[in-house]
Amino acid sequence: MKIKMIINKPLFLCAVLLSTSISSSWAQTEIDLGDIVGGGDGFGSGVFNTGVDARSGVQAGDTWAGNGNAGITMFDEIAYNSLIDGVFVPANSSQGSTQISSTGLTFQYPYTNGYSWDAIRNGVSTLETNQHINPIYDLNGNVINVGVGIHANAGITFDLEAMRALNPQFNIDAFTGNVGGIPSPSRCGSGSAVAHVVIDGVSVFSEVVGRTAAASTAFSIPIVATNRFLTLATTDQGSYGCDKVYFGNALLALSNAIIDTDGDGISDDDETNIYGTDPNNDDSDNDGLNDGDELSAGTNPLNPDSDNDGLSDGSDPDPNTFNDADGDGLGDGMETLLGTDPLNPDSDGDGLLDGTEVDLATGTDPLNPDSDGDGLSDGDEVNVFGTNPNNPDSDNDGVGDATDPSPNDPGVTSGYLEDWLRMIGTDALEYDLSLMDAKNNNAAKGRRNALSNKLNSAANEISAGNYEQALKSLTSLLKKLDDNDKPKDWMITSHEKTLLASDIEQMIYLIEVL
Repeated sequence: MKIKMIINKPLFLCAVLLSTSISSSWAQTEIDLGDIVGGGDGFGSGVFNTGVDARSGVQAGDTWAGNGNAGITMFDEIAYNSLIDGVFVPANSSQGSTQISSTGLTFQYPYTNGYSWDAIRNGVSTLETNQHINPIYDLNGNVINVGVGIHANAGITFDLEAMRALNPQFNIDAFTGNVGGIPSPSRCGSGSAVAHVVIDGVSVFSEVVGRTAAASTAFSIPIVATNRFLTLATTDQGSYGCDKVYFGNALLALSNAIIDTDGDGISDDDETNIYGTDPNNDDSDNDGLNDGDELSAGTNPLNPDSDNDGLSDGSDPDPNTFNDADGDGLGDGMETLLGTDPLNPDSDGDGLLDGTEVDLATGTDPLNPDSDGDGLSDGDEVNVFGTNPNNPDSDNDGVGDATDPSPNDPGVTSGYLEDWLRMIGTDALEYDLSLMDAKNNNAAKGRRNALSNKLNSAANEISAGNYEQALKSLTSLLKKLDDNDKPKDWMITSHEKTLLASDIEQMIYLIEVL
């Protein structure tokens, strides 16, 4: 399998695969049908003067093929070049219509004697040149030396679909050329033949061609994307001697095709080089709208929510407008997704707008007025205290923001510690006697009172500035609450005991940082 690199400014094109009989060459702005007849790909790789025998479909060299018997009208498919569908000898009047394609298309040609002469050629044969058979001329008097030469009676069908498949970067827009005879009046005398152009079984051009050196007839025949077969043929008008017809400059005009692999209405080239979208995915951002529709609507094909309102473009009735009914900075679509109230700017009533809560770097919960559960509302933490609404102890000093007199500075004042110790000392007097690890109620009361006294004593020491002594008192008391046998604990295992021990541990830490 050979690879043909096709380059056509200004568009760089991809490599396409050709059959083994087609060699590589540089692309042009048209496909030369004569070059294809000569075994090429239409871009100059064929052999001049060679062609194909219409009676057999066999590739012919630069030697006259002679004449054929009447009645040979079978359509022969071509093996040596996939761009040719097949060849045939037009039927005479008694044989009816002629098959002109591999798919069974037929066409009724006018009367012929049923004979064929020579091969269908890329240009003319060397013998014709050596005999000085004059070429045809265009309307400006220029010699036409490229094209398809067909002696009556013969026909050839080209496969446009195969050409498109091998050259997907091109559109085939028209078949153009000049048609005339290759005259030799001194050798053959006067006479004429008919040139025929048929597309998909329908005649689009015919011209009577005489054996004179007169100017040829120019033609330009439009071709659309749905056309598949282009058929050229010649028929005699009763006598086929020297009825050689020349389709000069037989070219297919090309234009650059718009390749849209994913079918989103944007060419692959534009997707890659302009928009940055995926040429293999019609919905690059997976929002439910294809990329072409997004460009038409003015949305961003690389952003699933172009207006950032929380609704994907595909489900948003107005994807270019940020809809925020309550003006809280949070789009209505996002409010629906989060469960907030799109008509209430502060769904949880904590003093922060829903949009502010979602957009905060810490990301508070717009449905929870106290996101960190420290007893301060998110709004108060942000707007009043300047604490972290997602951290119950903003300064990480062991004292919750709600009770910390300086929640943004680690540590507390001595007065705060003194008050705290007296408070829990008072609370200790309210403990149920059953919480005390004692033999009887009198012993339990004694231990409860001793516990309260120890806490108040530590408060007094802090008040006097005796922090070391306060630490010793609290450390000694903590040993009576640590679940160890030595010394024996003053309280049984309980929730109250755990909380008291935790408070004392926290106070020891805070005294150490004073």
